[in-house]
Amino acid sequence: MINNSLCIFSTYFETETFPLYVKTYLNELLNYFEKIIIVTNDNKTLSLSENEYVTKNNFEIKYVKNQGWDFGMWTKVLKDINMDNYSSLGLINDSCILLRKIDDFFYWAETNNLDYFGMLDSPQRHYHIQSYFLIIRNKALNALLSYFSKTGILNEKADVINHYEIGLSQHMIQKGIKVGAYFSYKKYYENNPEKPNPLHGYIGALMSDNFPLLKKERLWQLHQKRLEFLKNENYNIFFDKDVNFKIIQENLEKINSVFDIIEKNNVFYSLNDYVEQAVFFESFMNKQNKKNKFDYFIEKVKKRLKFV
Repeated sequence: MINNSLCIFSTYFETETFPLYVKTYLNELLNYFEKIIIVTNDNKTLSLSENEYVTKNNFEIKYVKNQGWDFGMWTKVLKDINMDNYSSLGLINDSCILLRKIDDFFYWAETNNLDYFGMLDSPQRHYHIQSYFLIIRNKALNALLSYFSKTGILNEKADVINHYEIGLSQHMIQKGIKVGAYFSYKKYYENNPEKPNPLHGYIGALMSDNFPLLKKERLWQLHQKRLEFLKNENYNIFFDKDVNFKIIQENLEKINSVFDIIEKNNVFYSLNDYVEQAVFFESFMNKQNKKNKFDYFIEKVKKRLKFV
């Protein structure tokens, strides 16, 4: 537990219950922060049991209008908090699923000399700490508060990325504040000509190194891609379409190997949970009830990979 620590956890969902991956994340964060504020969209009402969960764990919950992405939510909460009462701040969002415990990260945090740091960094566009998991402390706190106050709420995603995710890291560096990450992109870029977002492009390598987070969006993309490959395989069998079966199989094996690595390096979820969360996120992304859209192919995946 970090003394005098505050975590603001931003999450967007439209149901009356917390999604599984959100509760899992919150339960783990309880081990490290003295106070946790959940900030979420205001177009819903939580069930009685979920309100009891909030009370039992001494969470504070703030309902706000969905503006400015996660930085907008964080900004709305921070303007009403006296940060003189805290020496450490965590800004964390629900864009990732927590796969395993994060005690190693916090052991490292106790010994490093950084004041603005996170789980993973990236050199894309300009060097920055990826913003789904940020820790701010000491002199970086005032720098962050003044930057938030000056920048305000930005509604365009590109502006949020440029001015907050990237711009905030650059602002800290310019202020002489020490910035860094537990997992360095340099290890994964080494001897590789392609330089993608490290959390997307090097997911298998990161999981092998016990990286504890997986982007929800990436989970859905992997499942969607796998289902498409299976669909093409079925077309090839049943409709005699001109499909390169070898390429389908090779790509399917690559994706399956990623999930094998994920399964070996997490403690919270089974493979069935991955399927369920991928379906949930597909529905979430489309803002419609399209949950049954890929049911046929999901059953094929389950049987093929022995999920059931």
